[in-house]
Amino acid sequence: MTLININILTEGSDIPDIQTVFLTRPTSSDVLLMQMVGRGMRGIGAGGTETVNIVDFCDKWSDITRWLNPEIIFGDDAEYREPVTRGLRDYILIPFDLIRAIMKGISYKGTGVLRRETSLPIGWYTIIDEGGNDEQILVFENQLSSYERLQKDLETSLDQVEFALNNDTLSEQYFNGFGLMPTENELRDLISYYKLDNKFPELQTFELRDKVDPYKLAMEFLAQDFKMNAARNKINEIYKENRQLIDNLYGSYSDYARRIFDFMLYPDGVVPLGTIVEEVEKEFYKLDPAPFGESLDKLLDEVISEHSDTLERNFKRPSISWTDKAYKTFFAVYYGNNNSIKVNRVLDSKTISRDVIKFLIYHECLHQSIATHSREFRRLEHLYPNFEEYETFLDVKFPDFYREYAL
Repeated sequence: MTLININILTEGSDIPDIQTVFLTRPTSSDVLLMQMVGRGMRGIGAGGTETVNIVDFCDKWSDITRWLNPEIIFGDDAEYREPVTRGLRDYILIPFDLIRAIMKGISYKGTGVLRRETSLPIGWYTIIDEGGNDEQILVFENQLSSYERLQKDLETSLDQVEFALNNDTLSEQYFNGFGLMPTENELRDLISYYKLDNKFPELQTFELRDKVDPYKLAMEFLAQDFKMNAARNKINEIYKENRQLIDNLYGSYSDYARRIFDFMLYPDGVVPLGTIVEEVEKEFYKLDPAPFGESLDKLLDEVISEHSDTLERNFKRPSISWTDKAYKTFFAVYYGNNNSIKVNRVLDSKTISRDVIKFLIYHECLHQSIATHSREFRRLEHLYPNFEEYETFLDVKFPDFYREYAL
């Protein structure tokens, strides 16, 4: 990859596989010049290239070479130092709302800390707010017994709980001890969720999250010399046991599995730009070369007729067609700007069953009203009969879908 620098992408940008940098603007700032040159000097350890080509149009080469002299940087104390090899960082995924909630427990006076709660967060509840979006409610140690009591009362005397909520006495009634208190909005959303789903959300613990952490699992698989098929089977087992937690954190099985494979295949889990989206030869997938053989429009009509009660009341029939070629990206995409569905031509094979294509079409139809793979989206998606069978085929069994994942 080549970067031609025209006063953008100078600092802060991170595209590791840049190997050539064209410096086309003059600068008198050594710091800025170093930043521009540094775009191509990420190095192998950070997912970059082994060498970099710097093409200077403004005759600043003497400044660039000056940085390579240790005496300029360290003075008379300059000496050769062995490079330090560091392992990959252990990344932890924490929703920003949870970080904001932790900050509630800190009070400040001037530049100093006045008070800090001693209770620590132990997990969170994931619910759906009134707008249909996922919401995380952080749970602290000193709150757990209060939430358990609230759950019990919701199951036995919902009217009493709602009365307290409407009179703004709910937090005082259940969370009147020392420590952090949930907000009124969090409690309202929690009770609305209970009324909608008729169940209290399951507590997602940080301890359990660590057991499904993609980076840790990738390192375990590499240490045990897992081949990709063995890794897929193990990921499938983990996903079945922790489906709700993984969907909450990573979106779906395919997103979760892809994250693990990224850590297995690339430094820091950073996929070099340009390696995921590429045109592929259909024969690579070992599919029957005979075409699918049925009209996508006909299958779309069947889906709309069979699932009219699940689709949005104002659902408008989209247009549907195959992509021009086979691509190694998504199975299908819904485009809201022109209300259309594109199905990846890699599935245009007699090997693929009509039921799989219909499930895929149903999935994309749901995106007309819900853009993201939120929990509400997954709930509607999972109303489709035998959805697990079709998800497993697309996400697990579809042979060699990612070339770089095949060993």
